[in-house]
Amino acid sequence: MQAETRQTKNISQEEWDSNRRFNPEKARKLLTEAGYPVIQNGSTFSCPTFPLDKALINYNTAESNKVVAEFMQAQWKQNLGITLPLKNMEWKTFLDFRNKVQYDGIVRHAWVGDYMDPFTFLGLHYTAQNQGATGWTDPQYDKMLDDANKTVDETKRYELLARAEQYLMDQQLFIPLMTQGTNWIKKPYVKGMYPNPGTLFPWKFVYIETDPNKWDTNVNDIMKTSDAAVDEQVSRLMSSQKTSSVAE
Repeated sequence: MQAETRQTKNISQEEWDSNRRFNPEKARKLLTEAGYPVIQNGSTFSCPTFPLDKALINYNTAESNKVVAEFMQAQWKQNLGITLPLKNMEWKTFLDFRNKVQYDGIVRHAWVGDYMDPFTFLGLHYTAQNQGATGWTDPQYDKMLDDANKTVDETKRYELLARAEQYLMDQQLFIPLMTQGTNWIKKPYVKGMYPNPGTLFPWKFVYIETDPNKWDTNVNDIMKTSDAAVDEQVSRLMSSQKTSSVAE
């Protein structure tokens, strides 16, 4: 997919890799080409023509959101010579304000995957009644997702979704900023619990192991070591589903 995208856009591997790294010099160049010249003054920069009244950083009130907004503000000031104003508001007011695209500049948006599939994120910009909070909609993008979801072959479907993702990123609707990490801890005798991207635990498979010899001692291999008790429960569950399907 990467090779296909580079070929279509006529981008070398070196340039592709460079675009994925922090490059304030290129950012200043692109900003200047967009009509907002960045002027260097010794070790500092300024951009006197940039419309600050149209480029606020909007976020809902929370200390963690404030820290991120202030970090963005500091980075733009240091590397582009632009001091973006910050604007925060209470969540309920902010949600309506964001969804109706009443903001100028940048607005905070976060999403947690509801299920383990790319569509949980790609679907944010699907059809006019989407939750992307950008006001953007595109029939071609909708068709790309529709075609992917009509595809039975899993590998082919992921390829089609990857193309849709690239198409979406090319529109530059948003700036992917960060993926939050999660931490969890468990006792070694708690079995059937495994880390996963959504931090969602299937409690029906979790149990207390009374035999110390079977306790978890090597957490690095927790995803590699088979658990006979869990395997048996999963097998019974799958068997019951097949039986139910045949009965129907």
